[in-house]
Amino acid sequence: MRLNASATWLQAELTKTNNGLNQGNDAIGIPNFYAVLGAEYDIKPIDGLTATARVNHSGTQYADLANSKKLDSYTTLDLGMRYRFALTTMKTR
Repeated sequence: MRLNASATWLQAELTKTNNGLNQGNDAIGIPNFYAVLGAEYDIKPIDGLTATARVNHSGTQYADLANSKKLDSYTTLDLGMRYRFALTTMKTR
């Protein structure tokens, strides 16, 4: 089994805005926190077959420059399988 994890904390602030109207506001569409936890498991009876799982969490983020519309945080779960195989076998001289 292979595990992986990552996390990002970010304060994306608007600077040098037109007329300073939204100066200091959070940038739109960029969450303040994002994290991923994943796992992969090789299924032994079938060489090349791997099961995967990944949990993604996105923190709150703004949907407009004025920061008046805030999107809720959300979490998703991705499940998958993959199979590794060779397309061709070529000999080089």
